[in-house]
Amino acid sequence: MDGTTCGSAVLIAVAAWADPAETLRLDGERDTTAAAGLGGAGAAVASGARAGVAAGFGSRYDARQKQVHQESTRFWPQSLGTTPWGMTGWLRRNVPAAGPYRVRLVDDLAPSDLDAALAEAGTAIAAGRPVPLLVGQPLAPRHYVLALGVLDDGQWRVYEPTSGQIRALDLRLVRERRLARVLGFDRLHAVLLPH
Repeated sequence: MDGTTCGSAVLIAVAAWADPAETLRLDGERDTTAAAGLGGAGAAVASGARAGVAAGFGSRYDARQKQVHQESTRFWPQSLGTTPWGMTGWLRRNVPAAGPYRVRLVDDLAPSDLDAALAEAGTAIAAGRPVPLLVGQPLAPRHYVLALGVLDDGQWRVYEPTSGQIRALDLRLVRERRLARVLGFDRLHAVLLPH
């Protein structure tokens, strides 16, 4: 949507993973009604919406990002993006099906701390739980992405909201603080872990 809503895009992705109502909201009112059990042609419309992108999805997604951004930055200037605590608070209030998340700050200059954080995040994503990651510059957290799963070669599948792509992340790049070519920024500052 813009330079401050990457956190909102990640929150929407987690919400869609945890709660089918979020997906229905993005598909639109007509598809929500069809999916609610009108049957016949209505069911075919809902089925078609799930198979592709429903008409008007982009505008609904943009509006949802704005709404989530407002709700997750209630006590923080929106122009600075969303804090990790705003992210976990929004999930707790709005997506209880995702379960509670906690903020785990990461010192990526301390190998033991970084390894522990990556192990915790890896355990969660291997169990099928998405894990938001906060990356940025050395002294400035700037961008949220979402770790979705582990590939056969050990790389993580990561949703990068600026491009809308799922990218493969070699954890060696995290340890070497060279994430920019994959995620836009070099440093890992925090992981949001499910309890």
